[in-house]
Amino acid sequence: MPITGLVAALLDPRAQGRHDAGAVRHLVGWRSRPHQERDLAGLPEPLRARLPAHARRSSDPDKRGRAERWLVPGRG
Repeated sequence: MPITGLVAALLDPRAQGRHDAGAVRHLVGWRSRPHQERDLAGLPEPLRARLPAHARRSSDPDKRGRAERWLVPGRG
């Protein structure tokens, strides 16, 4: 999925927590994207704040850690 499509879907007012959860899995999951660094660097600020916040509520420590490393500036 192109990053532009993913961003548009996440910024849609109908997007819910399950969409954030899927986006975190897809964006920070073990190099799942060929241009992962570039894609993440281009995320709009609202998503750079919202997606790690969602990941922090996860019971999965691996997901929390990867989200912090990839989505929070200065943590990578």
